[in-house]
Amino acid sequence: METPSMIGYIQDQGRALKATFENRAVYCDPFCQIFQERDIRKIYLLGSGTSYNAATAIKQYLEMYLPVEAEVMIPTVFTNHAKINRNCIYNQDEILVVGISQSGTSVSTIEAMKKAKQEGYYTVAVTEATESLITREVDRVVKLTCGKEEIPVETRGYSVTLLQGYLTALEVAHSRKKLDDTDFSVCSIIAGTLSGNYGADREMVFGKSERAS
Repeated sequence: METPSMIGYIQDQGRALKATFENRAVYCDPFCQIFQERDIRKIYLLGSGTSYNAATAIKQYLEMYLPVEAEVMIPTVFTNHAKINRNCIYNQDEILVVGISQSGTSVSTIEAMKKAKQEGYYTVAVTEATESLITREVDRVVKLTCGKEEIPVETRGYSVTLLQGYLTALEVAHSRKKLDDTDFSVCSIIAGTLSGNYGADREMVFGKSERAS
């Protein structure tokens, strides 16, 4: 892309989603390992803006395929008002706190992850910038494979976060034998087909000559 623009990133979503599907081991394997090492029963998903919106969908994917309770919270609410495991339903090592920040510089998400880690909970940052500020405050970093977006309105990153969250839920469920081989294959094929075909209709609207280079 010669000059970063919102329409350029929108038009680049098809390529990015296909790459995200093909490289799913990069972000799925770390979560599969976490679930193998820990009996996770509760997941907090934290993020602001597009990360928060993506998290509301990822919550549904996780609860659909895994025997977990997922809760989405705005980071400032988590930091200033939430009591983690308020009702003492779960053991501390059964709780996972995930902070989503494409740039890795969201101050509110960073503060929320600090709180969770200081209180002894296992923390994961999902971010495109794997050497950013948020990575210093967590136990593990997972790559968000959207590539850097150089304008404030995150479009490509939002779509990639959704797909990445869905595939992670599938892969973890399969690795934990909560999803059998047949259902896993069917869901993966559908996700792969949708990822590969995304953007074909845009060529009809914009024309190939106007797609981002």
